[in-house]
Amino acid sequence: MAEVVKRIKKKSKCNITNWSVYTNYDSYPYNYVLLLENNERKDLSEYSEFANKKLMEINPRFMVFYNEKELGDIEIKNLKYGTQEEWRKKQVKEKGTAITQYKPVRILDSDEKKEFFMSRIKNKKSK
Repeated sequence: MAEVVKRIKKKSKCNITNWSVYTNYDSYPYNYVLLLENNERKDLSEYSEFANKKLMEINPRFMVFYNEKELGDIEIKNLKYGTQEEWRKKQVKEKGTAITQYKPVRILDSDEKKEFFMSRIKNKKSK
């Protein structure tokens, strides 16, 4: 997914500062939800179709699952700028370790992470 984000960054000419992804099991077919954070506060949700195309080029397995309707379209959501930094500070406060111990969260693999990041999705109309 990192390569897809890199290509969205190039195409959109937007500085994507951080990103995370999770698999949405609440829909069928399941789909990836890509959460993008950028310091320009641009709406990048319009690049969903582009992300699908690029992931198919990069990962042939995605194309197979997509064509067999086992995976659906990638959904892009915009994160409020600073979300990753908020997560790191929260971890330091709760666990008492150095902030350098926390890398950006790429995969939302727990309910705690999913709830935290999903609560910071920016509406298209908000700035």
